Amino acid sequence: MGTITAGFALGSFVAGRYSNRFARTTMMISGRSIACAGLSLGLILFLAGYAHGLTLFVATIFVGVANGISMPSVNAGAISMRPGLAGSAAGLVGASTVGAGALLTTLTGFLLQEGDAAIRLLGIMLCCSVLALAAAIYVLTIDRREARLVPIGASDVDR
Repeated sequence: MGTITAGFALGSFVAGRYSNRFARTTMMISGRSIACAGLSLGLILFLAGYAHGLTLFVATIFVGVANGISMPSVNAGAISMRPGLAGSAAGLVGASTVGAGALLTTLTGFLLQEGDAAIRLLGIMLCCSVLALAAAIYVLTIDRREARLVPIGASDVDR
């Protein structure tokens, strides 16, 4: 549990340094890509026979770093859509995160078996990270589509 938290602290530091230089979608996609890369590497190592606790923990550090990089942009994007509803949006994002975490934890508990628990855990985490990456890419396509539809010179208020 500490590896994900330590990774999150590092990722949050990175986000604080670079989020003002890059678009929200860039930060989201970067974070999700880091999670997919770290989990893929961990899964490949386990499947290749390098079954060690350190392999699992290093892979989870990547998840923490990725969450630290992408979550500030995700939350900022969610609450910036309609400033008048920012409080409701923040509450909905938080509740969705906790609810999805509870659901996925329950599902993971059912799917893990003693013999190959680490492989299954990394596989489940990788599937979730790939879905999150796909969602971030979808947000990028929506942003690009909306950017083409906004008249030149329009302010954020006009959007």
